[in-house]
Amino acid sequence: MIRAVQTSHDAQEFAARVHGQLYFRSAMGMRLELFWQKPGSGWRFCLTEGGALMLRGDSAQLCGGCRDRDEAEELTAFLRFCGVRTLLCRAGEGYSPWKTPLRRAAFCLPKGENLPGFGPAADGSPLQNQAPAGLTLGTAPRMGQVAALLFDDREEQERFYSDSCTAIAHGMGSTWALRAVDGSLAATVSCCACYDGESYLAAGMTAPPWRGQGTGAWLIAAMAACQAQSTDVVLLCEPALCSFYEKMGLHQGPDFVLYTLPE
Repeated sequence: MIRAVQTSHDAQEFAARVHGQLYFRSAMGMRLELFWQKPGSGWRFCLTEGGALMLRGDSAQLCGGCRDRDEAEELTAFLRFCGVRTLLCRAGEGYSPWKTPLRRAAFCLPKGENLPGFGPAADGSPLQNQAPAGLTLGTAPRMGQVAALLFDDREEQERFYSDSCTAIAHGMGSTWALRAVDGSLAATVSCCACYDGESYLAAGMTAPPWRGQGTGAWLIAAMAACQAQSTDVVLLCEPALCSFYEKMGLHQGPDFVLYTLPE
């Protein structure tokens, strides 16, 4: 049976199910901590028979797969009722009637490990002098400007802005950006969730004039190196970017999959 997280006991059970689980521990754990008692945020949290389910809009994430066909069919019906179109889960934990999934590779940097070119003392201040020529590193950019670079859709901009500002205000997230001389953003990346000893990096984007120059790669590596001084670091990417992160010095982890659910 699928049930909504409604009580403190439910929240504790949800947290226990995602604790220590790569990617889910930060991405789902932090959002539970911040939003489970705030229905206006749009985040919803549920417990399945043996896992944890997080929903927002037409997307969902599942930590812990379906144990049998009946459970999978119940989950499918529930997600369809909720208007969910895509579901992220670990590879091997989906349900065969769902449409062919898109692979998402996990890349990791364990706590205390360095990346080439970034020493053990990496943080926002010393990195200022290592930023690519003509660019300035900012560790607290204006989030409205960042959101506008990342998304064309106004609703997505507002959602990112709200979530990011909440995470930053609670010390569970951060956003960095490289700024050009004219004040425009050349690249940005965010630690979207820092929780349970793990930092989840996402929302990396390079402005068109700066692409192909290693600008975004430097910024992602810099943030990963900084976060790895105190937490494990994880990010998810499409298969085409695997070689990019391998060259950066990150370690490939287990695969995740993104399903499109049948209508």
